[in-house]
Amino acid sequence: MRLCHFFIFNFLFLIFNSGTAQLPAINNWREHLPYKQAIQVANGSDKIWCATAFSVFSIDKDENSIDRWTKVNGLS
Repeated sequence: MRLCHFFIFNFLFLIFNSGTAQLPAINNWREHLPYKQAIQVANGSDKIWCATAFSVFSIDKDENSIDRWTKVNGLS
């Protein structure tokens, strides 16, 4: 009986969890860029700026938040 419950639970889990695999939505781009090799780093008053071969990003010193600029979101 436990084996039956196990299979039913797994089946239901797969059905209800399959919709979350569609991130981002269809017709939207998602970036997979390397951020480990910096070309240039600049220390500003409130942010640290970094340039890579494919993008630019900044780290806010106060909030520890990261803002990324790539071709996907407007960098040209």
